Amino acid sequence: MHGAFSSNETLSRMARHGVGYSTNPLIRHGAGDAMRRLLGNARFTRHQPLRSASEAGIKFSLASDAPVASTDWRETIVAAVRRGTRTTTGAPNDPERIGGRRALAAMTADAAWQDRAETVKGRIMHGMAADLCVLSTPWPDDDRIEELLDADITLTLAAGRTVHERALL
Repeated sequence: MHGAFSSNETLSRMARHGVGYSTNPLIRHGAGDAMRRLLGNARFTRHQPLRSASEAGIKFSLASDAPVASTDWRETIVAAVRRGTRTTTGAPNDPERIGGRRALAAMTADAAWQDRAETVKGRIMHGMAADLCVLSTPWPDDDRIEELLDADITLTLAAGRTVHERALL
């Protein structure tokens, strides 16, 4: 399910058979320091091989595992891009980092694929079911992905209806 320590061989086999997985970068972030101590740095570095999975052609989803971790999707995106822990920011040369837009796809289009619902949800298109958040700032580049956490959500639509709208001054 979580693809936590999948080898490249396993990832290739999964891709050949159309197997995806769901994982949560916030769990890695929150438990990462303890995991690194218990498993050692080499094994911990391989935890959640997101880039390797993506390069193998695997569709994976990033989830919140609420109430164990925050439901704020922005935190999940940042955790996937940075791959840090509570005490580390993540190594810029971490080979398993993915970009913010790839992480967003894992929370939307790839998640819909895993639900076998990619023809009805997961993308912003005419006729597709979609919940949508409008941010107060443009999507940040990966080297500034933490700025996503400071972006206000100015509008949220669910099933075509406004469910949140920030009052404008």
